[in-house]
Amino acid sequence: MVPQPEQDFQVGQSLSERFESGELFVPFEELTWIDFLGSDRGAVLGNLTTNHVRQLEPGQGLETFITEARGKAFAHGTVYALPDRLRMVTVPDQFDRLSAHIDRYVIREDLQIVDASQSHYAVFWPGVAGSQWAQRWQLSPAAAPQLVQQTIQIGEVTAEAYQVPWTRSGDWLFVVPKDQADALDAALIAEDVLPGSPAIVHCGRIRHRFPWFGMDCSEANLPQEMDRDALAIDFKKGCYLGQETIARLDAMGQVQKKLTLWEFDSAQVPTPGMELRAGDKVVATVTSGTFCFDHGAPLALCTARRSHFSPGATADSPIGSATVINSED
Repeated sequence: MVPQPEQDFQVGQSLSERFESGELFVPFEELTWIDFLGSDRGAVLGNLTTNHVRQLEPGQGLETFITEARGKAFAHGTVYALPDRLRMVTVPDQFDRLSAHIDRYVIREDLQIVDASQSHYAVFWPGVAGSQWAQRWQLSPAAAPQLVQQTIQIGEVTAEAYQVPWTRSGDWLFVVPKDQADALDAALIAEDVLPGSPAIVHCGRIRHRFPWFGMDCSEANLPQEMDRDALAIDFKKGCYLGQETIARLDAMGQVQKKLTLWEFDSAQVPTPGMELRAGDKVVATVTSGTFCFDHGAPLALCTARRSHFSPGATADSPIGSATVINSED
């Protein structure tokens, strides 16, 4: 175990335990929420995504990449079907670039793209199957790779619940109009679910190997390099922008670099851009790091070369040795 100040470690361990048991919620006010309206919303978005968003029925969702002409990942997030729209949830500050990208491929189609980010207040709740809260709120996650969207009642507050695959398969975003933010927080606290920091969510998603666009992947990456094929890419799907590149890579075999999870023998948290070496070769580069109290050690997501994909592979870093480990679902 990496030495930590005893009091700080105990506090961190307690927060981690609360998170793992579902006793924490985390406000996420800066996510990007994009609504696609109009009769051609499914056709347009289906032509730009790696998963079957066009076939979604109301209440269903999927993880997907939005691609560009070269087959690179222009965005990554989750898409849900509501009765009158498709709704995408992704990392902050993405509306302008995504709406401009999609507009390029709209000619006469009936599509309106609406920025819903400022009208929503969302909190993240780490869904724990069988917990008292999941039962009380009647949360029913779909089996991977499907996601689900439903309405729930928390005390006097009616919220929309969106299943997200951030730290485990049954995580949720609870969403209300902005003017009901305080009421949602109060309703959760009344249920003995306490507020926490986004840092603990990022710790969980790193352990789960869930990429955060702009941190762990960008327009420089092919979707397969994020190792989300089974959840975010349907290789039987019809034509979409960049599909030829993605399909060719699938037919040819394994990618040459991939997002991997590493544990460090160190007291320091690895920082983005830090290089890991085997001999004189750079074999991996850190994209995001955290201290994991369950492991008692720092963890990081790293873009690794093919020689260092497998659990047990090792490398040296400026803060100590590191080992590839399996993600935790």
